[in-house]
Amino acid sequence: DLKMGERKVLNKYYPIDFDPRLIPKAHVPKNRQYKIRMELPMNLRCDSCGEFMYQGKRFNARKESVDGETYLGLRLFRFYLRCVRCCAEFTIKTDLENHDYVCEHGVTRNFEPWREEKEYLEKERQRRMEEEDGDTMAKLENKTIDSKKEMEDLDLLDEMKADNDRKERISFEKVAEAIAKKTEEKNNELDEEAQAELRAFKSAQIQSLSSSKVKRIDDDDEEEKFPVKKIELFGSGSTFSNLKRPAASTESSVRGGRGGGRGGGLVTVVKRRRIDQPTGSATPTTTITTSTSTS
Repeated sequence: DLKMGERKVLNKYYPIDFDPRLIPKAHVPKNRQYKIRMELPMNLRCDSCGEFMYQGKRFNARKESVDGETYLGLRLFRFYLRCVRCCAEFTIKTDLENHDYVCEHGVTRNFEPWREEKEYLEKERQRRMEEEDGDTMAKLENKTIDSKKEMEDLDLLDEMKADNDRKERISFEKVAEAIAKKTEEKNNELDEEAQAELRAFKSAQIQSLSSSKVKRIDDDDEEEKFPVKKIELFGSGSTFSNLKRPAASTESSVRGGRGGGRGGGLVTVVKRRRIDQPTGSATPTTTITTSTSTS
């Protein structure tokens, strides 16, 4: 048993009589499988349930060497995985020749445009090599076409460089100044439009006021609309008592209630003296002023 201080040592003690040939060798089968954790190298579709599994999804897999298949003396490996939906097992193996993986059974690889383009370019290269084999004129024509295409690419590259140089000459200060100027012009246009709308609104308001006449109500018109009745009473005569609404008191005002009908109004009682009577024996005279509404 190792102690805590011995588990990270770099040098270990070997006795004098240690013989490595006496150590028993472990017999490992050639088709031994290893449990590993891996990610899918491509997008797949399960043939059993139709589940799509995207590239980069992690799986617990089993790895083994492919018997009887090598590429330039290098071994090929096979991986066993299971579908995330139906748990059906599928296998893929390495393809060292194309630097890729190949689906063996249980899954189908999704369509990938870049792989189709790569295959097309490879076929085109093979066709050209077969065409140029033993034909000097065809080889010269292909070389001329390649030179022409290379010149066109160089011209296009020069145009791109010139465009980039022109853009680099524009400083940040100039761009900021142009943006600020454009913003100021836009604000000025908006201010002019707002001022024009305000002037139009004021002129329309003035025209509407000049077209309509405002009539001032005079005092005479108000008296005609609300006539005032004066009743003089000498002493406590029957004339004051003949009023349907009793007076409150001398030198007071009585306002009729809302339930008085059309005859309800303001009653003012004013007390005065008779001029033709002596001062000591003057009989008080009472004037009642009533304001009634003719509405």
